Amino acid sequence: PEWSPDGTKLAFISPCSEKQRIYLDSQLCIINADGTGLQLLLNNTGVFDPAWSPDGRYLLFTLSRDAARSQLFRYDFETGEAQIMTGGDEVNRLNFHPAWSPDGDRLVFVSDRFNGIRLWVTENQPGAEPMVLTRSCAFENTYPFWAADGFIYFEQKPVNSPRFPLVMKVSETMLTITDPIEYHEERVALGTSEVPESTPRLSQDLELIIYESWPGGDNHD
Repeated sequence: PEWSPDGTKLAFISPCSEKQRIYLDSQLCIINADGTGLQLLLNNTGVFDPAWSPDGRYLLFTLSRDAARSQLFRYDFETGEAQIMTGGDEVNRLNFHPAWSPDGDRLVFVSDRFNGIRLWVTENQPGAEPMVLTRSCAFENTYPFWAADGFIYFEQKPVNSPRFPLVMKVSETMLTITDPIEYHEERVALGTSEVPESTPRLSQDLELIIYESWPGGDNHD
């Protein structure tokens, strides 16, 4: 579920029986916070990842063609139209997990272009050219959340490794850093033992972070 900025509505997908990267059968719905006004936003299946813009005008979502191809779209509540935000030469790639910058001018999303699961940033304009943010091929970076402190928080998991995912953060200033020695990311829970840390979200005052973990095995909390 994804709250509208004014707290009066929820966007959610159904069905979603378990956590997946790509939901091929899901549809996108809107409902009022009191449980009334349920409506199907689009007739398409394979729609997921709803993300409301800070001003409430737009709803980003992912539309999958199959398990290997998905694109980001922006639904405009004023016009009732959905526009593709990614595509072009990357139309046959995976693009998913969109999130807004606090001012709504930019988007961060996950893509497998250049053969790595990385975070990319683009302007809030259809067809804008994205810039790569995270740059290590040795890690998959997913579930970004762009906070008002200038950091993008995300889940990072080593590729082809049994190690747990960890919650990381990277400054938006790293977009303009070209020297690999100057580029850096930070673990959020510095100095603590490594337990699984997944799907981070921050409170509005930036004082608290909520995430999923399963240090004991199968029991997720």
